[in-house]
Amino acid sequence: MAGVLSHIGGYLALGKTGFKVAIAVVLGASGLAVLVREKRREGREAKRELPGTSAEEPS
Repeated sequence: MAGVLSHIGGYLALGKTGFKVAIAVVLGASGLAVLVREKRREGREAKRELPGTSAEEPS
């Protein structure tokens, strides 16, 4: 059990995406399906952005 908790703690340290992963682990297969859909949506959104135009990266 301690190993699972440490993994979840590691995911939480990764931020928003890690938090989604931790939730998916807790919810099981249904949570994993939600996570996969979310990642596909994020991938489509990322394709719309031109490389090097991210507001998060310093120019």
